[in-house]
Amino acid sequence: MGLVNVKKEWFWPGLRLPYRIDASLAEKRPIVMAAIELWNASPFVRLVPRTAERDSVVFQHDPGGCSSSIGRRGGEQVILCAAAVSVWPPCQTEAQAATATVAHEIGHALGLHHEHQRPDRDDVVVIPEALSKNDQYTIRTEARDFARPIGPYDCCSIMGYGWQRTPPKTRSPCLGAAEPLAPSLPDVLALRTTLRLWTVHQGRLFRVDTFTGERAEVVAAFSGWSGPTAPLLGRLYGFRSGLLQEIDPGLDVATRVGSRTWTDVTAMAGLGDSLFVVAGSRLQRLPLALPDSPTFSVEDWGGRVTLAALGGDLFATQGDYLYRVDPKTGSRQALGKAAWTGATSMAALRGWLYIIQNDRLHRVSSQDGSWQVLGGPAWGGDTALAPLGDYLLAFQNSRLHAVDPQSGAWQVLGPAQWAGVRTATSFYEN
Repeated sequence: MGLVNVKKEWFWPGLRLPYRIDASLAEKRPIVMAAIELWNASPFVRLVPRTAERDSVVFQHDPGGCSSSIGRRGGEQVILCAAAVSVWPPCQTEAQAATATVAHEIGHALGLHHEHQRPDRDDVVVIPEALSKNDQYTIRTEARDFARPIGPYDCCSIMGYGWQRTPPKTRSPCLGAAEPLAPSLPDVLALRTTLRLWTVHQGRLFRVDTFTGERAEVVAAFSGWSGPTAPLLGRLYGFRSGLLQEIDPGLDVATRVGSRTWTDVTAMAGLGDSLFVVAGSRLQRLPLALPDSPTFSVEDWGGRVTLAALGGDLFATQGDYLYRVDPKTGSRQALGKAAWTGATSMAALRGWLYIIQNDRLHRVSSQDGSWQVLGGPAWGGDTALAPLGDYLLAFQNSRLHAVDPQSGAWQVLGPAQWAGVRTATSFYEN
């Protein structure tokens, strides 16, 4: 199904990859954009134009060929693209072949190795003797440290060299398979194993494997974490001993942000270049460039508050109402009826808001506040929601659940180890 990077410092948070296209590829920009759209058609991967992110990729022209690093390497890294490529069946045009080639290099940048370098490849395809010593064909014997194979060999992976170079063996499952021209579902599912969730539990910050439910403590030398966490521009933000901290999701390092000491923080969300924090009875907008100088500080936000960003809007529950909040001024407008007393958590996914209230999960229109109940009364007590691709993650009753956002059906991930959790953060971008 894929040979995927396992070094956490090389993961892209939320599989969100900021990019820009260099002027050297101006004439080939439509090809690069077509390759980007092939990946963005998946439920988990998001390539987005770079704004202020510190880690990103740049597509550049290189007459010598195409190449990319594996995974996130820090700063702006390069994906090299040749001006011309060879056309192979079933490609009908050079543009079609070039699009598939760029999509292959994007796969490397996201964290995928060559499919034909898996340890089991000799059971499936034939490597011609003339190529067997080429580094692009050698089996990755260091897989234990850098990569792991996920699932069975994927004959249609965009990361495998085609049958003109690696013909299938007799009785191979690859016999009759189409030449890969786009990322396969197994390519995407292999990358999905790199997605992580962050939460605060019993004063400690944890990174959670969304595939298995296993957890690992982040910044293990420090306790004192409390309150909400939020993602912004590829970094995680949270509070330790009353101080706002920035955490690189791939490194166990926390850096203090600003000089202010915070108390009574109840909710936080990231949007644009700012954090939105509810502390005491005030909603404040904190630009990362000036975290001690709020753009606004608005009263009347006491009690239980939940926040979620969706598109360019900020949404909040407080008291009886769901509100759309203007991120520029902090002014708010009620959506729908007074129905949300006691809401415990909210998340945004694919244009919808999801709110847990009165033991039930609701799918809510972000346009008019209308809603429908999903499933039965299964969500009492402390809860926390986060979006992830095509489903929701929910902490409740000591357990982490994967939840179908259409039906509300759920399955448990990992053991019962999360009593009292009230915050969950992913880097999924709607």
